[in-house]
This record gives sequence, structure tokens and C-alpha cells, in this order.
Amino acid sequence: MDEFTVVITASEPRYWMMMGGGAIGGWLVMRAFNKLPEDRQDGGLKMLGWTFIAFLGLGLGHEIFSPEPPFTLHRSLPLQLCGINAWLLAINCFYRNPHVFAFAGFLGIIGGFHSFMTPEFNTGASAFSVVIYTIKHAALIWVPIIMFRTYGLRFLKYAWLRVYAQMAVLSFVLMAINGALNIWWPSKIGAVANYMFTWVAPVADNPFILDWAWPWYLAPLHLVLIGHLLILNAAFRKASPAPIEGGRLRLYE
Repeated sequence: MDEFTVVITASEPRYWMMMGGGAIGGWLVMRAFNKLPEDRQDGGLKMLGWTFIAFLGLGLGHEIFSPEPPFTLHRSLPLQLCGINAWLLAINCFYRNPHVFAFAGFLGIIGGFHSFMTPEFNTGASAFSVVIYTIKHAALIWVPIIMFRTYGLRFLKYAWLRVYAQMAVLSFVLMAINGALNIWWPSKIGAVANYMFTWVAPVADNPFILDWAWPWYLAPLHLVLIGHLLILNAAFRKASPAPIEGGRLRLYE
């Protein structure tokens, strides 16, 4: 673990503050959306989108302007999977695209859950960073649930399989970006590009991360992801009412 990486463990009070804050805050927001009258639902989702974007912008601004640790292309860009999905979910609050919802919904919930279980910060863990981390990862879990419950978005048939294929391609793209940064444009402050953890295994104590050499440690993670996608797909389909027709898109195939 380098000087830029911080892992928060269950032995720390802030770990449980993050867990409790994310769970209670997300539940309260979902309850508020459940009570919205139909004529205010569109405006409510757009407001949620703008709020989400504002928090993501604050986090990015902190990465850019904070002197400690200094901004670096190797660590500070929102290219971790959770960062990508957070921006996709925020923007999709305005468009409700079923394909974007499937990608960011599946991977956001999975990534958000594991990020709360094993929080790992790549650019330090100041109080501000912890708050932004908590809000962002709670939103990754709760925003798809709100879109599902209140706005009728559903996962398309076989969406889980397409999402896995898209994620696999994206991981190879990020592996290439990491390699280019680390080999041809090494950081002057010693930061290692490790977006989507495709260059170095995460250091958090996660049972699915095996102490294998690169790139073999990625293989079991792919298998675990497929299992998570199947479980989440089954849970959402079991909770799904009949397809919504009339003024909304029919989101089943």
C-alpha cells in the first residue's frame, strides 16, 4: 500500500458512521420519492440528478484543487468503476435510458455495496473525502432503486449479460490507460495509475481478492461479478410488477 492509499476498517468509528449514514440517508430519500405526487415526479428526479452532479463536481474539484495529495492524472480522474457509474446515473436522471440504467444500475449497486464493505481511498481520506465517498456510493445503491420503484425502469432481458460484456471491454480499456500512464508518463509524485484496479489488486480486505499475480487476480473477480449480476437480476425481476405501459416506456424485451 502506497502513501496515497487509505483503507478504512470496521475497527474505526468512521466506518460505521459511513455505513449508517449511507443506509439511513438513502432510505429517507427513497421514502421522500415514494410520497411524491405524480405531477412532481419528473421534477423530483431532475432535482436528484442536479444534486448528484453537484456532489460529484465537489469531489472532482477537491481532487483538482486540494494540495494534499496533489492532483495527478494517475489517481484523481473519475475513472474508477464507481466514479464512471456515478456520473452515468446522475446524467440518466434526465434521460432514463434503459441501457444506461442497466449498466450503471447493476454495476452501481454491486460496486456501491462492496465499496461500503471495504472502503479504499486512492487519494487520501480527509473528512471531506469521506463525506463525498459516502454520498456517492450510497447514491450508487439507492438511485437505481428509486428509478425502479418510482419511475418504472426495468432491466431489459439478458441485460446482465450485456452489462458483463461491456464491463469486460471497459476493464481492458482502463488497463491500457493505466499501462500508458505508468509506462510512458510516470507520475512525478510516485502515484501509480490503477483505475478499476486493473493494474494492481485492491489492498482492502475483501474475500474475493486473491493474492495472485497480475493479471490473474482479475479472473476470480470476473467470476464473482457474473454471480452478483445473476443474483441481482433475479432479485429485481422477482420484485418487478407487470411491465408498465401507457405514458412510459416498456422496458422489457
